[in-house]
Amino acid sequence: MRINRMLLFMLFFALVVYFSLVWRELDTRPSFLEGLLLFFAFYFLALVWHELGHFVSFARNNVKRRGIFLFFLYFLKEDGRYRLRIRFNLVTFLGGIVIPDVPAVEDEESFTRYRQAFIKAIAAGPRASLLLLVLGWAFHLATFFLGLTGWWAATGYIAALSLSLTTFLIQLVSSLENEFAVGDIRAKERLAEDDFFALLQLYQSYIYSSDPFSFRQKSRYLAGRIDKGLAERLKERDFSHFTLEALHMRLMAHLAGEEEITREVRDFLVHLYENDIIADLRLEIAHVLAHRMVVFIREHYGIEEAERFYRRIQSKEHPDAAAKQYLSRQAEHALGIADHGDYLLQAENVRYTILHPVLSYFEGYARDDLLLNRRLVHTA
Repeated sequence: MRINRMLLFMLFFALVVYFSLVWRELDTRPSFLEGLLLFFAFYFLALVWHELGHFVSFARNNVKRRGIFLFFLYFLKEDGRYRLRIRFNLVTFLGGIVIPDVPAVEDEESFTRYRQAFIKAIAAGPRASLLLLVLGWAFHLATFFLGLTGWWAATGYIAALSLSLTTFLIQLVSSLENEFAVGDIRAKERLAEDDFFALLQLYQSYIYSSDPFSFRQKSRYLAGRIDKGLAERLKERDFSHFTLEALHMRLMAHLAGEEEITREVRDFLVHLYENDIIADLRLEIAHVLAHRMVVFIREHYGIEEAERFYRRIQSKEHPDAAAKQYLSRQAEHALGIADHGDYLLQAENVRYTILHPVLSYFEGYARDDLLLNRRLVHTA
């Protein structure tokens, strides 16, 4: 169910009027600093509660959890135990992420099971937020009906105010979608309605898996279904973010040396190259895929064609300067333009997306690149 944004904003302004009037009636008003600290305490509680909704739902549906990110607090499962790490970054600065650990998707039965588990877990976050909002308002209203004054009334007021604003933001963000993130409500809708999106979300679990090698080996079913989906999207001339994301992951499985390139993946890449499409797409994933295609073109068309293509894409923009540098050095080494061997063999240098601050904690993020880079360095 999509959110009516107009109704949401009308409710927001009604709350502004309400809280302005109630503020005048409080007999005890906290100072600006006291109020701010209380506000952010409830804000933090709301975000933690929201992510715990996802976390608990995954657990109830028998999906292992790899970690949970909350602002600058990262709880990651390593050697069977959760360990706390502290790291500030813009990706989780105002929110959080729950990372599931899907072992493998081997057939239609496991695909359906994990798909339903993801739908339930994603829906659990907004539901948990609404439940906490109800509790916050119950506390606030109770101070009136019970005749509580002083700090009880002030705390109830700030609880209702903070939780209302936080829930408003959560519900608004949950309805958004862009190339870097899909809000909970949009993700739930897509998972339920779009097979290709569901396949991609599960296939991307390779990145977060505690055993990425095993995940890829056992998830041939997912790979086959995604390849068929790519063939359909090529016919429809669909070059959207999710299509290119799937194509990129399937290409990297080949470039890493773990799979032969399939006909569907090859046909899509050939179409993008021969019709000069990829160089004009204004998406981060298009920038990444274009640089990976340098190696593909070298293998299938020769080094001269690959060099010409690389010159064509050199001006492509990437929102992360460090990622652009890494991808350029990888392509230059593949073409023999420069020797970046020592640089490419260092895992900490692998960086190809603006989501790097979160993804870099997981082996699957850098694994394909390191396998590819070793091939490039050892065959130079």
